[in-house]
Formats: sequence, structure tokens, C-alpha cells
Amino acid sequence: MQAEPSQAEEAQLSSSNEEFEITLYTDKGIYVQDEAIECYAELKYLGSDAITVYSGNPLLGFGVKDEKYFDGGYVTNDSLEYTQFAPGETVRVAFSKSGGYTSDDPLVEFFKEYYADSEFVLPSGEYEISANIDYSLDVDDMLGSRRTLSVSVTVTVE
Repeated sequence: MQAEPSQAEEAQLSSSNEEFEITLYTDKGIYVQDEAIECYAELKYLGSDAITVYSGNPLLGFGVKDEKYFDGGYVTNDSLEYTQFAPGETVRVAFSKSGGYTSDDPLVEFFKEYYADSEFVLPSGEYEISANIDYSLDVDDMLGSRRTLSVSVTVTVE
């Protein structure tokens, strides 16, 4: 079990499968209200031969989950993307917001402000931030060769 990071420590967790390792980073574990959260993920290909994976866009997406605003989901475009990785290749992906809301959502004003802000700022509370990949290894058998991998860290906004 990993100890909770202090306010000054970078939060970092990793998860892996046969093909990839995802490491998710935040610059701290505890933030004050209205403070921007710096977050990114690194996706490392673990294989010894080059590989092509097939996915929606983006290959790696971020989710946010809490008790009030966010359900942990993330959005990908329904397109077929081909991504090639060389042995040992690591790709760094900056956090990007994804999701949506409807005009009759009771939290519509919150979501308008959240998505309009280019920085990643959250109201007071505890949040699970995740980095997720969903891909296939065989373009002719997308469902049969489908793989997923995710990792998450918890941050607190005081």
C-alpha cells in the first residue's frame, strides 16, 4: 500500500499489462481551492518488437471521479486510429478534460466554467484522477483482441 503524498510531494502511480505501462503523475497530492493541478501520464511500450495498436482518438484518455460532479468517464472519438510503438518507446500525454453536459443538467453552470477554463482546477473535495487506454491488437478482430489498462491517483482540494 502506498502512503498518501504530502502537499509538496508529487503523486505517482503505475499500472501495466503485457504491452504497456501507464504512469500517472500529479505535481502534488493536496491542493488549495482555485489552484491549478498539473497532471500528465506516460505510456511506455514494454515489448521488444514494434507494434501497431488500434483505438479511438485519443488512445489515452483521462477521467475524474468524485461524489458530486464527475463520474470517472472519459470521451474518445469513434474513429479508428492506428498508433505504432517502437520497443521501449514512451509517450507523455498532458491531462486534457473530456466529457460533456446537457442544458438541463442541474450543474450546467459549474460545467460551463470548468470546460471554459484552460487550467485543470477543481472545487474543494477528494477526486480520483485516472489515465486509461482502450485498444486492440488486431484490426480484423477488434473485440477479440481488445485490451484496457488504467491507473488512478487520489488528490484532495482543500
